[in-house]
Amino acid sequence: MDSVLCDELLQEIFTRLSPPATAPQSSPPSPSSTSVPLVSKRWLRLYRESRTALSLRLAPSAALIPALSDFLSNYPS
Repeated sequence: MDSVLCDELLQEIFTRLSPPATAPQSSPPSPSSTSVPLVSKRWLRLYRESRTALSLRLAPSAALIPALSDFLSNYPS
């Protein structure tokens, strides 16, 4: 449970970080623009997931939850 919670917190941190700066097209890519130095393979996996996953950040509201539930019921997993 602790590792799952830690993973979720790390993903949230990575999501809130600004993306790495990219180099202009005319110059060769620098190491900082093509890679992100991370502590471990696990952190790299979490970083990549935070950059490629789709997430909905919605404020909880009584009217929104049933509407979202109805919408999602049209797309079973």
